[in-house]
Amino acid sequence: MVGKRLFRLAMMAALEFSSAGVHAAPSLQVVFPRPETPYDARTGYPVAVLRLALEHLNVAFSMKQSAIVLSQARTLKLLEDNQVVTVGWSVATVERDKRLLTVRVPIDRGLIGWRILLIRRDEEKQFRDLLTVSQLAHVPMAQDQDWPDLAILRDNGFDMTAAFDYASLFSMLKLGHVDAVPRSVAEIGQELQSPDGADLVAETHLLLHYPSALVFFVSKSNPSLAAELQKGLERAIADGSLRRLFELTYRQSLNALHLHDRHVIELTNPLLPASMVPACRDFGFQPETTQ
Repeated sequence: MVGKRLFRLAMMAALEFSSAGVHAAPSLQVVFPRPETPYDARTGYPVAVLRLALEHLNVAFSMKQSAIVLSQARTLKLLEDNQVVTVGWSVATVERDKRLLTVRVPIDRGLIGWRILLIRRDEEKQFRDLLTVSQLAHVPMAQDQDWPDLAILRDNGFDMTAAFDYASLFSMLKLGHVDAVPRSVAEIGQELQSPDGADLVAETHLLLHYPSALVFFVSKSNPSLAAELQKGLERAIADGSLRRLFELTYRQSLNALHLHDRHVIELTNPLLPASMVPACRDFGFQPETTQ
């Protein structure tokens, strides 16, 4: 419920004109991608973090959604071309580092790399004795074709199918085309509460982990915005406000997942830029903190 409220508040806040009043000309104008589906709550936290970073700059700014719905791949391509949006967020990768400017702060404390299997209701018994990658390798799974997680999980030996888009993940699972969809611990709770999650449940004893980070991306044509966002995030880390926002958003849902009781399967991430490894380690989330 906290996540849903935060999502609504973040979206309302993003539509407001800015921190310095309607009569001040904003020195920073930020356009971020519109959610992919009506039930897509994944946007709420990044938008709230974006606003928090901008508020720490003490300058006039404006925030608004793109006029059109954008997939992850489309958002990154438009950023690369310096069109439609000025900022996006996704998983840090070596390839994206070459195309875009990466704001090197893992805004989610690495939650995107902690994964629970989304499965069909009443099929959990099929997973109770699966404790290793080699055992899970026989389970057909899916990830969005745009997500680096698809390649990461394939590289670790999983049987992965590429879904056409985010919404397709749920229909593929419900129709039996795959038996599991690995979802971030930051997202699975909200997804199960949405219409997309009907007849689906979170598997209860496994927890996959690979080092990863949700970060902001900016066009290489806009280095000043990247620098400002870096500065704002560092200030929000220093005064504790980013950590408080994280706790407000995720602590209740993380506790409900009983992460510290799960069997952790450690995986590798060949796509993570070496420059992001220290940040993932320094600000990384650990399931033990849910106790």
